[in-house]
Amino acid sequence: MVIGIVSQKGGVGKTTLAQNLGAELSGAGQRVLLVDFDPKGNLAIGWGVDPSSAQHTICTGLSDPTKTAEAIVRLRPKLDLILANETLHVAEPNLLRNALETVRQDYDLVLIDGPPSLDLLTDNVVVASDHLLIPLQAHPFSYRAVDQFISRLARRGNRAAKSKTAKKSFSIILMMIDQRNALTRAIEHSARERYGPSVFKTKIPLNVAIAEAPLRGLPVGEYERMSKGAKAFRALAKEFKKM
Repeated sequence: MVIGIVSQKGGVGKTTLAQNLGAELSGAGQRVLLVDFDPKGNLAIGWGVDPSSAQHTICTGLSDPTKTAEAIVRLRPKLDLILANETLHVAEPNLLRNALETVRQDYDLVLIDGPPSLDLLTDNVVVASDHLLIPLQAHPFSYRAVDQFISRLARRGNRAAKSKTAKKSFSIILMMIDQRNALTRAIEHSARERYGPSVFKTKIPLNVAIAEAPLRGLPVGEYERMSKGAKAFRALAKEFKKM
């Protein structure tokens, strides 16, 4: 299965979600491929990998799908990465899907970290994905961005019922949650009322260990296993596997 992590808003936890969910699922025995599809290359940086001087990136597969495997970097025994850097650009919405077709059979799960935008890069993530994960930070601007993105998906589905972007299923994950905050609780309540079972029960808390871990090139589960953040991502992985 190919999962795209998408949001038009930056700073809502896409890369954090990709790194830590991927790490937990691979640690539980699944073969996972992480795909950085943001020119900033933060997913690679979070693993301690410098994307700036890489010989092969996702662009290798975009140019020639038969060479996608050449861009794969081994992170852990069952966890691989295809990185991106500032050279990433696309001219068509189906290039990423074509690139991943040649390697997806080698994995139980492909997780794509999308860019914070509504452009052809995000279109590529949507087209390539079987399901979308949308992070929702407990903030009014983030809530509005989620609503706009889902509405955009629906409009595109109505305009092109036979297209690969039509009728995409999605789930929402609450990120950076502080239960002491009344605004946080209000946004969570509103999201669950509006989107119902599409919102994961597991919530990722605001936790310093989550922020510190990528500075060491680690997921939070390896950096501080008993932190609230690590426990939350383990719970999220278990819930995700039941989808």
